[in-house]
Amino acid sequence: MQLTTASQGFDLTVLCDNDAAQGLRSVHGLCMLLKAPDVCVLLDCGPDATAVSNADALGVDLSQVDAIVLSHGHVDHTGGLEHVLERTGAVRIVAHPAVFERTYSCRAGAEPHDIGMPMPRESYERMGATFELTQASVSLGSVFATTGEVPRPDPRQAITSHLLRQTGESLEPDAMPDDMSVIARLDDGAVIVTGCAHAGLMNIVAHAQALTGLRRIHGIFGGTHLVAFDNEGVRAMARDLAAAGVRALGPCHCTGPQATRVLHDCFDGLVLPLKAGDALHFKGTGEFDVTS
Repeated sequence: MQLTTASQGFDLTVLCDNDAAQGLRSVHGLCMLLKAPDVCVLLDCGPDATAVSNADALGVDLSQVDAIVLSHGHVDHTGGLEHVLERTGAVRIVAHPAVFERTYSCRAGAEPHDIGMPMPRESYERMGATFELTQASVSLGSVFATTGEVPRPDPRQAITSHLLRQTGESLEPDAMPDDMSVIARLDDGAVIVTGCAHAGLMNIVAHAQALTGLRRIHGIFGGTHLVAFDNEGVRAMARDLAAAGVRALGPCHCTGPQATRVLHDCFDGLVLPLKAGDALHFKGTGEFDVTS
């Protein structure tokens, strides 16, 4: 399926991140509000009530959210869902079918601990959630669409040895099949908004280009999981992203300060680190202004 483009712009507001503007709460997690003229979409919900607290402080009315996209099932992106649902009421939630599978973190010398969605599907449904679990791309209004499950020809996806997924009775390295992002389709290019980019940044870019038919990627904004890469790996990724038509990067959450510094030094384009409280307005041309 190839997605059509839309000339409208959109607004992006970071509601939850590892870093925050003065007066807002920071926490390890991510939540972004994406608003176009015809739809309001929330990408992820953070790990707890931080996104709701920051939304209140920023004057963001979460009852206006039309749909929630869960980039993957990890608790730092889904733990706040129950708090968000208290504000949204009945709402559509788009995610991968594997989003409720049990996932764990197990670092050297420690026992595995559960990092998956903190409540079963039925609990969220009782709070008003209507889940649309699909591997396919889903359109959300005239501007946004999910990537759906991302093909992975580039091996540089952010799989780390301590992340595990329950398979039958055993725990296996987690290939993160549920990782997805949101694409904003503009006049002559696209903007990609990521949760953690576990599927690999180059894989996500190639998939977005195939879905939209647009080579130009005005920017990638969100978690990159470049924290899992050494400096040379970050430099190589930066070169390849620029060569693939990416013009700007807005790293946050799981990027890490060291990878962000390397991106500043070597990415052939704009690098704008994001934090909770940041708001950007994208024009149909892909140009954007920082509005707060």
